[in-house]
Amino acid sequence: MIESGANMSLDRVAFGFPARPSFLGPLSAELHAGECWGVVGPNGAGKSTLLRLAAGLHTPTSGHVLLDGTPLSRIASPHRARSIAFLPQNPSSDFPLPAGDVVLMGRFPHRRGGFFEGAADRSIARSVMDRTRTRSFESRMLSTLSGGEAQRVHLAAAMAQQPRVLLLDEPTASLDLRHELDIFGMLRELAVAEGLLVLVVTHDLNLAARFCTHALLLDDGRLAAIGCADDVLTPEVLAPIYGVELSIAATADGAMRVLTASRISGTGLAEK
Repeated sequence: MIESGANMSLDRVAFGFPARPSFLGPLSAELHAGECWGVVGPNGAGKSTLLRLAAGLHTPTSGHVLLDGTPLSRIASPHRARSIAFLPQNPSSDFPLPAGDVVLMGRFPHRRGGFFEGAADRSIARSVMDRTRTRSFESRMLSTLSGGEAQRVHLAAAMAQQPRVLLLDEPTASLDLRHELDIFGMLRELAVAEGLLVLVVTHDLNLAARFCTHALLLDDGRLAAIGCADDVLTPEVLAPIYGVELSIAATADGAMRVLTASRISGTGLAEK
């Protein structure tokens, strides 16, 4: 599906808004092709902002985001669009287009010499629709789909882009349990089996622990922990950040899960 993944570096990256000039960072990290990163942390920690910096949609106030050693600011927009796909939170479902055409929009960065897709583009689009279980509503208008169905169509469009880096901001927020597992299983396969670099923002620590190879934990704009998922997604690391007591249990198939046990007493919230 992809030629090869890419490596991404965060070199002392910082970002701020006028009201909060020191909102995020400085952050440094090395992210490699073939890794599936879960970006986790409490609300307001800076997860979505970090993803937009990695996509080149925000410009760091200091430091650099590098793709294979080259700062994003020095990479021409067409090349960057062919290399990095970004799926934001709650993408619009108001496009007056059939789902199949929305997926074909993902092929736009690869069209050379024209605006119309060719046979190869249509073949790639149908292939990713099969993988995301969206082929059955290929001809339906996007606006008639449920939130979860539309989310899977947008994911298919990102995959049709055939990126080297795939960035997703809470891609399973409106999906049912079956499709949550399908999507995260697919993200891990894209990374581990096909060599893509995947970064996914999620609030579901269970999904991150089960499917992500690595994890990056943010807290109030600062890097609280980074490394292999098994080392970061532990009760000892997470409890002080989230303010809850956590325990680890194995699922039926032996995969690790992080389970919330109770709130820490003294927070003003009732314990379970």
